[in-house]
Formats: sequence, C-alpha cells, structure tokens
Amino acid sequence: MATPTIVREKIRCAFCQGRGTDPYNQLSEQSLCVVCQGEGFVSVPVPHVTCAYCHGTGSHKTFTCPVCDGTGVVEPPAGPTCVCPVCSGLGFDASSGLNCLRCRGLGRVSAEGHSE
Repeated sequence: MATPTIVREKIRCAFCQGRGTDPYNQLSEQSLCVVCQGEGFVSVPVPHVTCAYCHGTGSHKTFTCPVCDGTGVVEPPAGPTCVCPVCSGLGFDASSGLNCLRCRGLGRVSAEGHSE
C-alpha cells in the first residue's frame, strides 16, 4: 500500500518572526533561531490552523511552544470537532499553564459524543 503524500508549504517562522535569529538573545545576538535554523521560514503540513496553546506566536515564555514546536501552527484534528470541554479551547490548563491533556494543546476535540 502506498504511503499518502503529505503536502507542505513554507510559512514565516513564528518563533523568530522571520528574522532567522534567536528572538530572546539567549546565547548571542547572532545565534540562529532554533526553529527555522536561520532560514526565517518553516515547512508545515497543509492544512494547518493557528496553535491554540501559543496563539500562533511559536513561543511559551522564552521557549519554543511544546505543542507546535515553534511554528505557530498545527495540523487540525481530523473529522468534526468541538471546543475542548476541559480547557474551553485555550489549549492549556489554567491552573498549571501546561498544555491540556484532553486536547493535547489543540483546543479542540473530536465532536463524537460531545456537544459544544
């Protein structure tokens, strides 16, 4: 059986805003961005949606977003979805700040057996 081809596109790196350098100057002003490796762009799957956890910024505090790996976008959940009942679509647990375990930081879950 043939493996399905994943369509990808290049978008501006959310973590460094396309500059290609570390936005937080952790090592030096000339350090390469850990997400795009200095290119200013990242390759992401199509379709994609804005990451609920980092709101598309690609960062969490001064680290890369643990949900989208710094790209600012994620693959949308398959099939019909609804807002996550645990995090109310935020993608994180308000008490801890960690990504929501129910939706894995996506902010949406399968609509099967749920109502919005």
